[in-house]
Amino acid sequence: MGMLSLQHTKIVRLLLILMVAGFLTGCQEEFIEITEPNADTAFASSDSIAGLILKVTLKDGSFDNMIDKCSEINIEFPYSVRVRNEIIEIQSPEEIEALHEQLKQNSKSIKIVFPVTVSFSDYSTMVVSNNGELMRLQNRYIHRKYDDDIECIDFIYPIEMDLYDTLFQKQEYRHVRNDKAFHGILKGKKDFIFEIEYPVSLEISDSTTIEVTNNSELKHAIRNSIGTCDENDEVELENEDQHPGE
Repeated sequence: MGMLSLQHTKIVRLLLILMVAGFLTGCQEEFIEITEPNADTAFASSDSIAGLILKVTLKDGSFDNMIDKCSEINIEFPYSVRVRNEIIEIQSPEEIEALHEQLKQNSKSIKIVFPVTVSFSDYSTMVVSNNGELMRLQNRYIHRKYDDDIECIDFIYPIEMDLYDTLFQKQEYRHVRNDKAFHGILKGKKDFIFEIEYPVSLEISDSTTIEVTNNSELKHAIRNSIGTCDENDEVELENEDQHPGE
């Protein structure tokens, strides 16, 4: 049995559960018609396409590596750094790039002014109060040379999709506006079937736009993008006596 047939069987099985549950409760509640998903455009959270989408929609934390020395996090704007006794407020990635050009990759002179709020790749946040807490985060991920996100391709929003809750027999429509929303919709929903309303457009690393019309084409586009651009994930920590902040 092919991959598409397996996916179709899985979706049909979940829909049967949904339909039977709806029939059993039909005498107690008003009947709500549920549109049957298309196997070419629908998928479950355990399918490989869901994992690929989650990786594309992860938040990239590598753009401020010269400051926080960690690709798995980024510091939320605005925040301040001290460079050679001068306080500089950072409010955008462009200001980080300007600082990078000014220091010519000599990030040892950058001292973070704490506290700061850091955001993780899954969009969760935490307050970091001092250099020791930041170093513990760095040490948590230091063994990983690269982070998990797929950065060489991006969704172009908005994206329309339907969610089928097989546990509570509900169907929802979502107008997805950004990576954070898309990631949040898919993450942790084991009893859902997701159906994307194609076509969907994506931008690849050379700024070319492509259009896909089903799940198979979307998986192919994402997988083909992996490794086609420099994700700037590598981080070089200073010597043990050099702290990243203060």
